[in-house]
Amino acid sequence: MVSKPLPRVLLLHTGGTLGMDPMESYAGDGEQQPHLKEGTGGYYPKSLEAGSMLTDLLTTVPELRAFANMEVHVLFNKDSCRIGPAEWLLIAKTLHAARPHFDAFVLVHGPAC
Repeated sequence: MVSKPLPRVLLLHTGGTLGMDPMESYAGDGEQQPHLKEGTGGYYPKSLEAGSMLTDLLTTVPELRAFANMEVHVLFNKDSCRIGPAEWLLIAKTLHAARPHFDAFVLVHGPAC
């Protein structure tokens, strides 16, 4: 029996309620305070670093190791209301550049506003 190598999977995290950085979520009208919907968002600088996020994910769901070699990249942590064409383009370019190196992709984002 010949075993196949595990597929390489890239998980891209982009924020949303799952982990947006409120300092990147300004109202845009000269307001100096972060603009967040009440009860959403948080600031998770340590837990959302790519290395610790992958460690936490594999600790929580160790079965993933049997299915894939995973890599996590935190692309940005923004509120859904603050993501637009510039961010979509960054996501697309990142995925395109990674195509030769990975077999599959998971794009993680919290719910839309």
